[in-house]
Amino acid sequence: MTIPIHNLEDHDFGKHSKTESNPRARLRLLILHQYSMGKATNDIAKDLCIHPETARRTLKRYYERGLESLYDRHRRGRHSKLAEADTAAFKAMIVSEQEKRAGGRLTGKDIQQLAKEHYNAHYTVNGIYELLKRIDMSWISARSQHPKADPQAQDAFKKNFIAQVKASLPTDVSLDQVDIWFQDETRIGQQGSLTRVWHYRGGRPRLIKQQQFHSAYLFGAFW
Repeated sequence: MTIPIHNLEDHDFGKHSKTESNPRARLRLLILHQYSMGKATNDIAKDLCIHPETARRTLKRYYERGLESLYDRHRRGRHSKLAEADTAAFKAMIVSEQEKRAGGRLTGKDIQQLAKEHYNAHYTVNGIYELLKRIDMSWISARSQHPKADPQAQDAFKKNFIAQVKASLPTDVSLDQVDIWFQDETRIGQQGSLTRVWHYRGGRPRLIKQQQFHSAYLFGAFW
């Protein structure tokens, strides 16, 4: 746990942000301004369109270094790499940012920028791909999901289906006397395909898939 050396009450961050010309420093001042107003990390992230980890790290660095933390330190020699302690948060950030794309994808350059901006970790694009492999991220095809899909309703249907069937039968009819048929329709036509995305190894996320296309209808049933 960080023991604050500097306090949020020491400065008027909102006032400073209006005259700050450095874009990164100005963003950090706005983050600290919202913290000084008592806002929660997730609310600040939503208001400023940033990742929650960015807000948390900004506050932590301010507590340790004060206003000096607003500006990136100039480093000599070899560029820094992602710290082992930051691996889990970095992986979660990649997945979170990927989900915001709603079917789009994060490129190597996108992830390279995330590492640089949020963790001051510098990699070439090839270095990013090597890092992703090393931290167990996988480049996989996502499963499609309709924009109006309701996973909770689907789970409830599967869980309660037999009970609902029994409840709808006459009292003198048993379940083994019933044939259950499923009827559906499909549209045949051209549509876009899902791209590959970065995700935790062993997992396979669902992404919304574009459903609009010209088509013909085909009806069928099975039991």
